[in-house]
Amino acid sequence: MRCKQWIRIFGGTALGLSALACQPAKKETRVSRHLEYSGYTQPEYHSFKKESHYLTTRDGERIAVDTFEPAEPVEEPAGGAADSGRFPTILMLTPYGRSLIMEDLSLLEKMGAFFKYGTGGPVFDATTRADVRLLLAHGYAVVSASMRGTGASTGRQLPFDPALADDAEDTIAWSREREWSNGELCMLGRSYRAWIQLMVAARKPAGLRCIMPEVILFDSYTEGLRPGGIDAIGWIESYSELLTGLNRGDLDRVNQMIAPTPVIDEDGDGELLDEIPLRRDPALGSGGPRSFFEDAAPRYADGQPREDVYFNAIREHADNLPFRFFRRENTPYRDSRSDEAPGLSFAQASPGYYLPELAQSDVAVYHIGGWFDGFVPGTSKLYASMAAAGQRQMKLQIAPRFHMNPYVPPAYAKHMRRTADYAGDYTEQLARERLRFFDHHLKGVDNGIHDEAPANI
Repeated sequence: MRCKQWIRIFGGTALGLSALACQPAKKETRVSRHLEYSGYTQPEYHSFKKESHYLTTRDGERIAVDTFEPAEPVEEPAGGAADSGRFPTILMLTPYGRSLIMEDLSLLEKMGAFFKYGTGGPVFDATTRADVRLLLAHGYAVVSASMRGTGASTGRQLPFDPALADDAEDTIAWSREREWSNGELCMLGRSYRAWIQLMVAARKPAGLRCIMPEVILFDSYTEGLRPGGIDAIGWIESYSELLTGLNRGDLDRVNQMIAPTPVIDEDGDGELLDEIPLRRDPALGSGGPRSFFEDAAPRYADGQPREDVYFNAIREHADNLPFRFFRRENTPYRDSRSDEAPGLSFAQASPGYYLPELAQSDVAVYHIGGWFDGFVPGTSKLYASMAAAGQRQMKLQIAPRFHMNPYVPPAYAKHMRRTADYAGDYTEQLARERLRFFDHHLKGVDNGIHDEAPANI
């Protein structure tokens, strides 16, 4: 099952996001305080096609996927492999919903979203990201998928369960079989989305050429749950609340309901918002977050029946193991085991646990970290440990940035301009460095990325 639409990359977007994708690549730019480079590839496509699908995993769960395929070449095809209509693919796996939908946006909010993200909503998918639009313009297909038990996917999830790598392998295999795929992929993403890259790279699936894990830890226990031996109670609780709200479809942010975007337009009216069941009227209940889980059968705004594909998928997420389970009473030790995951110790949720497999993998790795990010020790340990164990296709970049926002703070940028001759927009520079890494490993562009000093800090 799928729904399909054509979207212009540049049309109507006047600020911010479109600038990176629609303007010719700069001839010269500074990637970081140490690295200058010229000779980036140029945009090749004006627009893209979007489709939404469910793919079925080896054990029968259904994974919600958005695919984005470049369309409308800048120049007429001249023939040859590059013009065959098959593209290298960038894959992003996420526990936060491959696409989010926001209800009841006011006109002012829609205008603000348009200028910030290039769309007034209500659907906000991967193409709200400037780096994704850049990759599409440069001839990469993009696949964005929700992990099982999250988003509009079915199933139950144990957070950071290594078995999620099974689904990652299935998603890679499914992506390689698409008619627009040339069979080769790289992955990107930060934090949880970086964790899954390392887990699947250790398995060396066919077609995976490179990964770009960003701001992720080496050991989940000592760097995440118990940094310095102290329980990270505040982070555990807030992160648990975020995951639960997103994956139950009832996350409330300042009275703005945010839910995973449905995959299927069941009534065929071209709208996805009405595929979300009506939530309980707070005035009729006893308070608490608005949710449709109280209803034995879902109700819809238009009164028309559905097959309830979305409702049934989201309802399964109520059985997810909440992240707060990992408080000390349940995981007192790094090798703690639980009845929730028989035979699995918490240590196996750490990328560092799979160091021998990662070191022996021929998947190229570009580690990205931030000096102001809490996981920066993990970034450096992953790089150093993998290098010591024999992995040679690696790079490391650590910049003065945070975990969520990959920008250099203005005050720090001003200091760097004075002391280190730094100038530029780090977010844009990082997007172009991603492009250069993918160009080399997926298109064979001889851009010298591995001829430079491997560590850039």
